[in-house]
Amino acid sequence: IPAPGQTRSSNSMGMQDDLEKQKKSLAAYYASVTFMDDQVGRLLDALDDLDLRENTIVVFMSDHGYHLGEHDFWQKVSLHEESMRIPFIIDAPGHTPATATTLAEQIDIYPTLAQLAALPIPEHVSGRSLVPAIQDPAVMLREYAYGLTRAGEMIRTAHHAYIRYTKGEEELYDMRTDPKQYTNLANNPSHADALSLMRQRLERRQRTIDSTN
Repeated sequence: IPAPGQTRSSNSMGMQDDLEKQKKSLAAYYASVTFMDDQVGRLLDALDDLDLRENTIVVFMSDHGYHLGEHDFWQKVSLHEESMRIPFIIDAPGHTPATATTLAEQIDIYPTLAQLAALPIPEHVSGRSLVPAIQDPAVMLREYAYGLTRAGEMIRTAHHAYIRYTKGEEELYDMRTDPKQYTNLANNPSHADALSLMRQRLERRQRTIDSTN
């Protein structure tokens, strides 16, 4: 992992060689998750008690993922899978529960809720409604998902994850054979075509963002 991508390591977070501190951090994280789960249950119970469940759309998500020692990282702000991928659950009345396979971005929330609530979607909205994927979990609505931090940007497809930092350093991972992102293929000649394609996708997305600003 290039130096710009090495954020919040065990050393910088005071966790290096401190197994007890790492265990306490894991315990605190799982306690927080358990507490959050309980609050979601209270909310859903209240909707049921008030007979609002069949007329309410519930969205459960977070703003980022969380490193728990993967790549020797802790907390957030990396461009790797553990930090960029988030929980994203939509409970909409009249729709059968299922796990969708499509890639999605947080900017898709607005048009999704608008369509579910039978409201117009403004033309300037950049996101895409996820309703087709709610209706058919096999539908793929996005060719790739995009994310960024101050350090750089990333593109995630079903097969690859590509990261480019602000000074040009790159990472490329085959998410089919290396889902934990252990082997950076950016300098591997046999993956030059995949690298070129991911670069093109990132640059295409950058142009789209520039045109809407």
